[in-house]
Amino acid sequence: MTDFETANQIVHPVETQWHYKYLTKYGFKPLDKQGIGFVRRYRYQKGQHTITCTTGANADYWADGIAGGYWADLEPHLQKLYANEPCTSECSQELCTECACTHEA
Repeated sequence: MTDFETANQIVHPVETQWHYKYLTKYGFKPLDKQGIGFVRRYRYQKGQHTITCTTGANADYWADGIAGGYWADLEPHLQKLYANEPCTSECSQELCTECACTHEA
């Protein structure tokens, strides 16, 4: 096996990817726990909403059937869809930085 082929077999856990922190903040669960190779696909789900993220080798983009874009577009899209969702953590009624809720102080 060549060095290129060996490098393309490296396993990348979902927790190490750029999209993980954004999607888990909004309550999405990863369906794919790892990706292998230079270009990887990870799927996340929240209820009926599924988002697919592709990353690696200049392929950092996402799509969900509603919209799509590059990494900088993901969190604004999630904020637009889920900004008024009730909080699911124990953050009391203060502005929460642990999840996507919008509690009033």
